[in-house]
Amino acid sequence: MKLIYEFTEGLDCPVSICHCPNDTYIVIYGAEKYDCYDYSHAAKQLGVCLMHSLQCAGQFPEDY
Repeated sequence: MKLIYEFTEGLDCPVSICHCPNDTYIVIYGAEKYDCYDYSHAAKQLGVCLMHSLQCAGQFPEDY
């Protein structure tokens, strides 16, 4: 497994994306690990985790 990028700035909890040798991906959000079988699934899960972490960090206006 190779770390592609770890997002930390402005987030409540770090979010990472990793590439595996069998061309699958893993998204790590705090203590949670999401095995993603393809690029599109990984992209969606990464977006969900980033949005949730930003929301928890208070980065969105109250009316969202």
